[in-house]
Amino acid sequence: MPFGYLTRWRQTNQLLGGSLGFGQNLVIGARPGVGKSAYVNLLAFDIIELNPTIDTIILYWNFEMSAYRQGIRLISNKLSLSVNELMSAKNPLEKEAIESVVNIIKTFQINLSILLMFL
Repeated sequence: MPFGYLTRWRQTNQLLGGSLGFGQNLVIGARPGVGKSAYVNLLAFDIIELNPTIDTIILYWNFEMSAYRQGIRLISNKLSLSVNELMSAKNPLEKEAIESVVNIIKTFQINLSILLMFL
């Protein structure tokens, strides 16, 4: 039985002691605009896709953007498009392509949440 989840990054696995351990919380922090959300989206997909024999539920908390915006980022990642390309009226995508990706993502147990912070 595995002791945790493998990711696509060997160095990340090593820094985490070989893998992201079961029940472990991972906090990613950095300045705005450096790619935290993109990294976490890839990590979430890795946890599910690279570890198919492990039943997994991901609780995805974000302090910066809405669950809707995070969902759009997940879809754009799977379509290999930027968010701007996905949302652009100039380059409409086939509805079937988007629905196909949404249906794949729906099979993953990723729960997107946002926490509102008041200072």
